[in-house]
Amino acid sequence: MAVIAARFRGHEDMVVLPGMKADRCDPVHENLTVTKIGLVACTRPGDGERSSLSEFARAPGDMLASVRSRLAEY
Repeated sequence: MAVIAARFRGHEDMVVLPGMKADRCDPVHENLTVTKIGLVACTRPGDGERSSLSEFARAPGDMLASVRSRLAEY
């Protein structure tokens, strides 16, 4: 957790998705839905030393479009 604490900016790096479909075996589901979270805990350009090789990683556009369309189905 120390790495996440050093790299995580809660107001920028977290997404909360309430009402997501849950597996019926999930012990915490309510009416087959749960809240899921996503975290970004990576370095950013300019974080740390000047010689840092960190850079933004971007998912391919077609992958992002697919994820967005699937999220719209929820």
